[in-house]
Amino acid sequence: MQQRPFESLRQLPNKSLNEHVSELPGRKRRQSESESALLRSQITPHFLYNTLNFFYAKSLRLSDELADGIMKLSEIMHYSLRKHDAEGLAILNEELDHIHNVLDLARFRFSDKLYLETDFDIFDNNLKTIPFLFITLVENILKHGDLSDGNYPAKVSIKQSDDNTICYASTNKKRRSIAEKTTSVGLAYVASQLKDTFGNNGYRMTVVEDEQQYFITVSLPVVKR
Repeated sequence: MQQRPFESLRQLPNKSLNEHVSELPGRKRRQSESESALLRSQITPHFLYNTLNFFYAKSLRLSDELADGIMKLSEIMHYSLRKHDAEGLAILNEELDHIHNVLDLARFRFSDKLYLETDFDIFDNNLKTIPFLFITLVENILKHGDLSDGNYPAKVSIKQSDDNTICYASTNKKRRSIAEKTTSVGLAYVASQLKDTFGNNGYRMTVVEDEQQYFITVSLPVVKR
């Protein structure tokens, strides 16, 4: 009896795409997964970035504040997707600009009732650093710190010293509802990146806390491009 067109397809078991892919030979499956991941990495960021630019253009006639917020979000996303140099390092001043954008967006979200002061003093424009190192520490403060008290604002300082060292220092009140261990992930990432880049003796990091506040300092050597 002659098989009807597509009858063999109808007889296939009702499986998900992932299940069918998992049955492919190992080499073909890995190739399929790699190609799929590459496609997603290329399409999604460009789509989101172009969409944000479209929203920015539309929002200009409605609200300068809204348009500025969308532009900063677009800049944050664009920087986050940027490839760094062959050594895997980023320009320090561009990292600081990224921090400013994140903080500006956070203040926009909380209607400027977010008390965090910054003091950045980098006098050499040729310095490089580990990508997203300092923003990880700042985001840790945004996520876990109490930034609602104008009398006790969080403070973040990043300065270049005369002895070829970059010095980070921050202090912030603890948020009472946050468990002690919640800050460990970001700090563990920072410590790991420092160790991988500078070795055991090439940097210094201290974390001190009392019942109300966290104090964090990081010093690392200057790297020039």
